Amino acid sequence: MLPAQVTIDADSRYSSGRGLRTLADEYAQFTEGLPSRWGDETPLPYEEFAGPCRELRRTLLEECRQLSERLRHTGDGQVVMADMADMAMLRQAMGSIGRILKSLFRTPQARRVDTVAGRLHDRWRAPRRLNGGGYEPRIKTTTDKAWVRKNGTDQVDIANTDYKRLPRDWQKENRDSADVVVRLLRDGERRGADLRSEKFMEEAGEEVHKAWLRRNGEWAPAEQKLPYRQLSEPEKEKDREVVRAALGL
Repeated sequence: MLPAQVTIDADSRYSSGRGLRTLADEYAQFTEGLPSRWGDETPLPYEEFAGPCRELRRTLLEECRQLSERLRHTGDGQVVMADMADMAMLRQAMGSIGRILKSLFRTPQARRVDTVAGRLHDRWRAPRRLNGGGYEPRIKTTTDKAWVRKNGTDQVDIANTDYKRLPRDWQKENRDSADVVVRLLRDGERRGADLRSEKFMEEAGEEVHKAWLRRNGEWAPAEQKLPYRQLSEPEKEKDREVVRAALGL
């Protein structure tokens, strides 16, 4: 469990910390007064008994001092934990405010990109839908540190996670594709193109494919490295689906 997932009662910890510190001070005063209460004389008359008695007193005195220090350190720890709780709550509040401000100032194009990326994710996982609800799991590892801190794991089921809740590295491909196609539609509108025509679909599909190759060409299989016009129909259809996801926004 991560620190952000632990609920800490800061007021109780502050109170507990102060109480333990006070107890430590009182116990320290008691400990320091023990030698004067015992006096210099041992209550036992014979050295073979007096020696162990003095050693027992020294050990007891040292143990008392250590207990006092442990009480003080525990009290300090409680206060530190309370401070951590306050800081965690402050970070959460600032994070929420930041997300709200970010959403308020997002441009219409940025919002369209998010919408299209979400559609692409949903279309990808649609064939994995199970009859009883949910999707056939697809577990992946994420390197998104913020997501890992929030969720307590670097494992994410990308099929059963909505796009907006995915870690950033598993949003990236759909976001990049969406960014390309939203730009293509915007440019098409500006030049008066018929966005529903077959001509525009093929032109946009070709640009989507080129952009995909720039991002993924190093690992793409041979049948996907071909120019758009030489692709098989199923491969072309993948690029057309990206365009369709953006139409109608």
